Amino acid sequence: LSALLAWTYKRWRWPAPGLSLPFNWNVQFRGKVQRMALGIAIGTFSLFILIAIPFFRQYSIQDAENRILRQAGRARDELGRQPVVADSKAADSLLLRIARQFDLDLDLYDEKGHLLASSGRDIYQAKLRPVRLPDAVAKQLKASKAPYVLQNEYLQGLPVQVLYLPVSRAPLEKAPFLSIPFQHPSERLSEGLKNFLGAMLMVSIFLLLLSVSAAIWIANQLTEPLANISENLRSFRIGENRPLTWENEEDEIGELVRAYNAAIEQVDASARQLRQSEREKAWREMARQVAHEIKNPLTPMKPSIQYLLHAY
Repeated sequence: LSALLAWTYKRWRWPAPGLSLPFNWNVQFRGKVQRMALGIAIGTFSLFILIAIPFFRQYSIQDAENRILRQAGRARDELGRQPVVADSKAADSLLLRIARQFDLDLDLYDEKGHLLASSGRDIYQAKLRPVRLPDAVAKQLKASKAPYVLQNEYLQGLPVQVLYLPVSRAPLEKAPFLSIPFQHPSERLSEGLKNFLGAMLMVSIFLLLLSVSAAIWIANQLTEPLANISENLRSFRIGENRPLTWENEEDEIGELVRAYNAAIEQVDASARQLRQSEREKAWREMARQVAHEIKNPLTPMKPSIQYLLHAY
């Protein structure tokens, strides 16, 4: 608030002339230190946000995918422990129970890529998803024996990810492939990103206020002897100056204070010498005047005495 009021006063001379604020925008050393600290704090926060948001998005996506993979592995293991069922309806009921247990959608495909059973049969009845396994996925699972295939697809125009897994044992015979569609992690990030940014905003505002307050305090502490020197120079009187004190005489401020104290000592010594010289000059002038006053009556007396001596 102090920085904002100081900036508005510098730009528009508002709200009040001569307003005394701890933060200022003038060209003095104190203002430069304060502005430098404020710029560093804001720049660091901005850089952190620019780096943290992409990292947070990537980490959240990767974490969501890993969580889905773990849930999918447990669902596949649970599926492998179930007894063989006779038809697809019984398999649908079994998949629905397991899907609810692990909060997933499960689909079973045969070797040729035909849908055999699903925990969400209504999606296929509404023709929202194809009933055949993508050929590229089936070839990849068969040829490379990959542990899984993760593919981006669209469901009613919304991006989803589908995890395809090979299964060694399924409730239905000739059902070697398991499909698990789930919401794309990037769609889930909006709420988490808002929470992250909100938390970062609160923390950063606190740190910003703390750093700027510390900068104002540090600037005031560093520039206090400079202000004292400036004030003393404005009220400089010969013989009436007191030396300044600074706790650390080895730093730059201490050197400046020491140089100022040495300068006033030299000025006072010169003043004392000047006063002594003035006194001696005054005594010499007075002696000269006294000698002159004494010499004036003696001058006519000398020839008179000489005349009397000559007459005698």
